Amino acid sequence: MEHMESLRAYFILHETPDEISCRAFPLTLAGVAKEWFARLPIESVDNFKSLGCLFLSQFLATQKRKKNPTYLLSLIQGKDESLKDFIVKFNKEKLTVESPSEQTILDALMHGVRAEGPLMAELAKKSTLVTLR
Repeated sequence: MEHMESLRAYFILHETPDEISCRAFPLTLAGVAKEWFARLPIESVDNFKSLGCLFLSQFLATQKRKKNPTYLLSLIQGKDESLKDFIVKFNKEKLTVESPSEQTILDALMHGVRAEGPLMAELAKKSTLVTLR
């Protein structure tokens, strides 16, 4: 989808005629997509829009789906994993999730951090200071 949208925007911006858009399309492909294009019957595509529809119908099913935001709750800091390493891993995995809310991210992060680790100790200390005041 991203590939098609980028091409479509580029061709519109440069007022590229439909025939040239169709001929330029395979120049942007690689691997399996290029092989798929090469197997299209000659003169089987009338315009760029129909080419885009064929392309998307061929490859949309193989698109990686983003994970549910609750997936973040499964991320737990390992016993020997540093807080820094866990946060790096957490942030990487956060990118694989479909539109997580800020609250979900915070809840999952706090759930995943080791209770006996330095972050939780610092938070507990600050919480105690706030309560005493």
